[in-house]
Amino acid sequence: NLFDGIETALALGADEIFVISDGEPNRGRKQFPDDILSEIKRLNTRGTRIHTVSVVRVVDGEEHIALLKRIADENHGQHEARTLK
Repeated sequence: NLFDGIETALALGADEIFVISDGEPNRGRKQFPDDILSEIKRLNTRGTRIHTVSVVRVVDGEEHIALLKRIADENHGQHEARTLK
C-alpha cells in the first residue's frame, strides 16, 4: 500500500518520510506509478523530503525499484537499495 502510507504521512505534516518497500504498487487507492508520482507532487506542498529504501529478493528483479527512486528524486530524498537473499 505504497501511496496510502505516503499520503497519510504527508497529511500529518512530517518534515521527512522514510519509506521501506518492495516498490510494487499493488494495493491502495493509487496503483499506477504515474498516478502515484503526480498525486505525491500535488500533496507535497510543504516540500517534505521523502527517502526510500527498496527491499527486494534477487528473484523479484528491479522493475519496481525505479518507482521508489523517482519518489525520492522528485521529493529531495535519497534512495537506498537492499537485496534479500
